[in-house]
Amino acid sequence: TKVVPKEFKVAISKVGLGDVELAGADVTVTKDGQEVDRWTSTTTSHELTLTEGTYVFHEISAPAGYKVVTDITFTVDKDGNVTVTNDTTTGTKTVVAGNKLVITDETITHSVEISKQNIAGENLASAKVTVTDKSGNVVTDVNGTKVEQFVTTKDNLKLQLPAGEYTFVEDAAPAGYDVVSTFKFTVDTNGKVTTTSTDAKTNGSVLTVVDQATKVVPKEFKVAISKVGLG
Repeated sequence: TKVVPKEFKVAISKVGLGDVELAGADVTVTKDGQEVDRWTSTTTSHELTLTEGTYVFHEISAPAGYKVVTDITFTVDKDGNVTVTNDTTTGTKTVVAGNKLVITDETITHSVEISKQNIAGENLASAKVTVTDKSGNVVTDVNGTKVEQFVTTKDNLKLQLPAGEYTFVEDAAPAGYDVVSTFKFTVDTNGKVTTTSTDAKTNGSVLTVVDQATKVVPKEFKVAISKVGLG
């Protein structure tokens, strides 16, 4: 009598940080070196029909802005229970939730620098600045310090940012300078910075924000002049 292997439904989710389903990943699942399924991820999990055995999840290419995960080995036992047996990913480890594997892609970040200068091109210290992402979260510098009312020095502010839109706020300008208007800037998937602000300029991954010197308005006084004759 031919024994028909028992089949089980197993779902695989490809997510980014925040557990948001990621579309556009090209992935395969193999068993004993043979391809069992290949698909491109969408905004919903992908369901496979698997039998008992050992499988390898392989990400051929990740969605734009994300790193490819290393291969993940998992097993399905005779009762359909799913277990991860090898996961060398450097970021968030694969999570098993019932019969679902949740695999997280790491975001690719880019080196971005922000320079505060005057119109002469000299770096300015003592400005207080805040940088937030599109969701309003304050970003951190390369040392892990939150860039919230961050006091600038004459060195460029160094950040590691994923592609996306950001907001620059100057909370306070250095003495003798005007505060620039709040503006947005964008980091693309190659790490290039762009902005439409007239108070800033960009060069590759460097954003230069220019403070204008405060105009000194001369104090005015009332002076009266009389023209009189003798007596």
